[in-house]
Amino acid sequence: MLSAAKNKSMFIKGPQKKILYSIKSLIMLKFIIMSTREAKTNTIIKNIFNEFVYGGHLLSLSDASVVLALTILLKKPISWPLLLITYLIPQVVYSFDHIKELKDDKETNPERAGYLEKTKTIYPLLAAVYLIILVLTAVVYSNIGTILLVIFIGVSGVLYPKSLTKKIVGFKNYYVGIISAIALSFLPFFYYNLSLNSLFVSLAVFAFLRLFLNTVYFDFKDYESDKKQGLKTLVVTLGKDKTVMLLSIINIISVLVIVASVLLFGLPSYALGLVLVAPYSFVYLFLANKLNEFQLRKISYLMVDGEYILWPLLILMFGSINK
Repeated sequence: MLSAAKNKSMFIKGPQKKILYSIKSLIMLKFIIMSTREAKTNTIIKNIFNEFVYGGHLLSLSDASVVLALTILLKKPISWPLLLITYLIPQVVYSFDHIKELKDDKETNPERAGYLEKTKTIYPLLAAVYLIILVLTAVVYSNIGTILLVIFIGVSGVLYPKSLTKKIVGFKNYYVGIISAIALSFLPFFYYNLSLNSLFVSLAVFAFLRLFLNTVYFDFKDYESDKKQGLKTLVVTLGKDKTVMLLSIINIISVLVIVASVLLFGLPSYALGLVLVAPYSFVYLFLANKLNEFQLRKISYLMVDGEYILWPLLILMFGSINK
């Protein structure tokens, strides 16, 4: 059969050969174009993913999700200006932080540092744009209490005294946890002019416990670098095993707060959907000692920060079941 094929090819005349070569060239050209397009598509998708995660948009969306969940539980109308304000606050703060901490990121967070290094020239402009939109939205749509809280959060975020982490055990964890809990709990408090009662306080305690767990877990990925720098994070001070045990206890206590609030303070029964964050958190707590730094960075940004996006979804899901 091979000899027959060879003999057949010998009778292909010049014009036919040119046509065959043209067809082959077109096929190769199409392959090159498709490969280039696929590479460009992959690059675009990768850049969008990097901007979403390393640009702080996942964190902003998570913060807005917490406020949305609290708004639903407090039975208040959903306010898009409030959610936009919540989204923009971390964008402003972290745009400044990305510029300020880029040098340290190269050691502790090389993936984020690599992406931010390419885009660092636009971050001052982005921070300015975010700040203008934030100020305009707060002034036009909110009240004086909300505006003062936004200023407090912004100043607390930008002026975070990192040096105290070397002197006070767990300072970073307490500071970030408390400021985040105040921000996300009291934004709806001031925006809707709520009264300070046991129901609101219980939700604020729940938010603090979940946010504290989050900030401590993020230090697992920086364990070696924090230890070298002499930073007294809870992970460095207690060790990984004891920290996992502590966070497991906090994880359980946080959902008990929700159960108690439903039974004692009139929290809607669909709030029990938040109990499911406990098994969700046990998954990444179980993995804390089993993953390398690169894997811990991925799970921290995606799974740990991504937990808050589940809050309103779980509440709505349980609400639909209870109807």
